Amino acid sequence: MAYSKQTWDTTSYVTPTRMNHIEDGIDSVADIGDALNDTDTYTVPTSPTDYGTFLFTKIGKVVYCYVENVKNIQTGAYRTIATLPAKFRPSHTWRFLLFANGSTADYTLRMQITSNGYVQLYNYSSTTGTMNVADTVSYPLV
Repeated sequence: MAYSKQTWDTTSYVTPTRMNHIEDGIDSVADIGDALNDTDTYTVPTSPTDYGTFLFTKIGKVVYCYVENVKNIQTGAYRTIATLPAKFRPSHTWRFLLFANGSTADYTLRMQITSNGYVQLYNYSSTTGTMNVADTVSYPLV
């Protein structure tokens, strides 16, 4: 919500309405601070299969996912690499393209995060290997 600034001059009186307007503005800023303090992290386990680094960080109502060195993703089908805890799950599916290079080819990956918490990768290339990628994607929780 945008704050509507009040104009004060030498003829302005301090009234309950003007004071409540100030209080409402302070309260909305405090809510933003509370949201920023609502943080958590989740790292996709590397066992039993190491798919690379996937670090999810929740700050307020936004989740950021850092992706690095993707590996062991077969071509031509979605591979579910993790199921996120409930507090990291979006309200609907989000899809992202990740571009990477490897020792023998360049790769294009599609990453999707579903509302039921599945983190899935689709390898569009014709080879499988370690894909040198360092990228961050983000999505809202609402």
